[in-house]
Amino acid sequence: MAVNVGPVFKANLEQLPEVGGIARIVLKTKTSGEDAGTIENKPGTGGSVRLYAYLLSLFGGEITRQAAYMGCALFAEHTEDAHKNPGNHGNIDRLLKVIQTGESLIATVENA
Repeated sequence: MAVNVGPVFKANLEQLPEVGGIARIVLKTKTSGEDAGTIENKPGTGGSVRLYAYLLSLFGGEITRQAAYMGCALFAEHTEDAHKNPGNHGNIDRLLKVIQTGESLIATVENA
């Protein structure tokens, strides 16, 4: 599924497949298996679940450096804010870390 990436997160998000059946996405580093966080499908983070699920579907269940670049583009204006305010956007900060380190993340998608 092709997405026309634009400068507004909401418009980007509307193009992604629905993920109502996902309860959460659990992330671990690929090489060490270290916990890299959990994204719950609830108000405030549901958009992140939808975006990460899309990336995982495109990149074989991993958040690679390439996936992270795409995710930052899809998060649009929020990515700029994450750069200015580290810690305010944990799900974007995680993508920026993948870009910085090159350490891919693997995911377990838990259904509702």
